[in-house]
Parts: sequence; C-alpha cells; structure tokens
Amino acid sequence: MGLDAQADIYTIPTVDVDLALIGSYRFSKTEIDEIDIAGLTITNPIETTLSIHEWEAGVIASKNLGGFGVPIIPYIGVVYSDLQGDVDVNLSMVDLDEDIEARDNVGLRLGFDATPLKDLTVGVDVKLIDQTAVSGKISYRF
Repeated sequence: MGLDAQADIYTIPTVDVDLALIGSYRFSKTEIDEIDIAGLTITNPIETTLSIHEWEAGVIASKNLGGFGVPIIPYIGVVYSDLQGDVDVNLSMVDLDEDIEARDNVGLRLGFDATPLKDLTVGVDVKLIDQTAVSGKISYRF
C-alpha cells in the first residue's frame, strides 16, 4: 500500500525549469520462507513476517525537452527519506524479533518521463545513495 504526491511550486522563467515538492509513503507486510540473522539461517519457520514503513519528502527540478518530436521530461532531485521495519520469526519455542532502520537518509532521485502517444506515458526512475533502485513505468490514460 502506498501514496505518491507531487506539487509544482515554481517555474524558473529564464531556463524554463519546473521545481516541485515530492513525497511518498509505502507500507508492506510479507511472509518470508528463509531468513538469515547474524549468520543463523532459518528455513521454513512456523511464521516469519517482515513489515516495513518507508517515506520520503524532497524537491525535484525538471525540464520539458519537447524538441525531439516526443515530449521528454528529465528530472533530478534530493529527498530526505526514512525506512523502519520489523522482522518477527516464530520458531515455536523461540520468538526472534529484529528492528530494521535505514542507514542513510538523504538520497538522489533522477529519471525521465516521455509521452510517445497522446495518452501513453513511459518513464524510468532511479534512486541513489539512501537506496539503490531502478524502476520503469508505463501508464495509459483512458
């Protein structure tokens, strides 16, 4: 479950760059079949649950490069983020509970969106420093 938000706040007129505030929140809860805690590997425990709360807030700068026939909008930004979670391993007679938290809280966000057709948008998002992730997206507006 999650939520993403973006609010355009200012356009720098001399270079036509848009500034926006961004934010997101994610919650996930999953069952794990194998876990390794401090060198102890546990396979098929009775119950192993991983719960994670993740959020970020920051600012991005983007520019519409429409001169290629297809509108392409690259962006770059800086965020403050945090991740906290919990791993609960139930082994019947032993219950292990481990807290998880982010080591780095400031991150870099970059990527682009392109609109090759009127209602079709494709893009790539990259997250660096506080986490390492690359994701692709395709959306079609009906």
